[in-house]
Amino acid sequence: GSRVLEFGPGAGRWTEHLVPRASRRVLVEVAPKCLELCRRRLQAHGHVEYLVTDGAELGGLAPGSIDRVWCWDVFIHVRPEDQERYLRECARVLAPGGLGLVLHTVAPYARGWRSVVTGAQMAQMCRVSGLEVVRQFNTWGDGRWTTPTPMDLITVFEKPLAKSVRHFTRRGKCLTLFPPGR
Repeated sequence: GSRVLEFGPGAGRWTEHLVPRASRRVLVEVAPKCLELCRRRLQAHGHVEYLVTDGAELGGLAPGSIDRVWCWDVFIHVRPEDQERYLRECARVLAPGGLGLVLHTVAPYARGWRSVVTGAQMAQMCRVSGLEVVRQFNTWGDGRWTTPTPMDLITVFEKPLAKSVRHFTRRGKCLTLFPPGR
C-alpha cells in the first residue's frame, strides 16, 4: 500500500476505511484530543503515526516520504493563506508522482462559516507550491456521488515527475489515488 498523509482526521471517520490501503498512515491534526480518539479507534493498526501540527507545517516528515494526501472536510475550515502553507508542505513531503485530494469550498455557505477558495484560486496555490492540478470535480461515478454540498469542489493534485516519466504516468494506472497495492 501507499504511504498516506491525512489532514484533520477528527475522530477517524474516513481513516478507518483508508488505513487498510496504506502501508504507512500519518494522521496530522491540530487537536491532540482528536488524535487520541483516532488512537483508540485504530489501535489494531500498527502502521499509523500521529502528528500534532501547528496548523501550517508538517515538521517531522522527511521530504519525499509520502505517496498520497487525503484532506476531506478540513480546508473548508482553514484560511486560504494556511491552505497555501499546507500545500507547500505537501509539495515538500510528497514523493515525485505523489497525488493529493483536497475538498474545499468555492462559494459562501448559508449555514456557518466556510473558507472560500475557488477552483482557479486552488489551482494557483497548487502551482506556486510546485504541484500540478490533475482534476477538479464535485460529482463522480457517473453522477452517483457528489460532494457534501454543491458549493464544494474536490481538487486532485500531483507532485510532478521528470518530464520523461510524466507522460507514462498520466496514461497508466499510476494515477489511481488509493490503489489496493503498490
